[in-house]
Amino acid sequence: MSYTKISDGPRDGADRPKDVTKPRILRADDRTLQQLRNMGSIQVTTRELALCLAVSEPTLLKFLNEYPEARAAYEMGKGQGKVSLRRLQFSMAARSAAMAIHLGKTYLGQRDSRNAELSRGVEIVALMRETIAACYATTDAPEDA
Repeated sequence: MSYTKISDGPRDGADRPKDVTKPRILRADDRTLQQLRNMGSIQVTTRELALCLAVSEPTLLKFLNEYPEARAAYEMGKGQGKVSLRRLQFSMAARSAAMAIHLGKTYLGQRDSRNAELSRGVEIVALMRETIAACYATTDAPEDA
């Protein structure tokens, strides 16, 4: 078990020796690194991760900053989770038109032709209104004969 030395004396002024140590809450051991990878793979936030590990978020952030291998494990898990999700989306696209459309919009810059048709329809209606208004304007004008 790893221990961290407490540098400050007791807050209440009790007679406690200053070299009392407390157990380190988080350790960068294989078990913890695997937990970080697993939790990262499902895209948990640092707040959720801290809750899972039963520590405060500042304690977790300090741990991730002090142990680069812990930060790397968490980030690796997040990256692997994203790749896994993308793989699942592409396999779903073979069975789901909605997913194929979503991926087409996201990666190929495609857009709904219906939206384009509606947009063009709105432009046509506006042009027709202008034309009709122009016709009425010319028929209402007094004739100079």
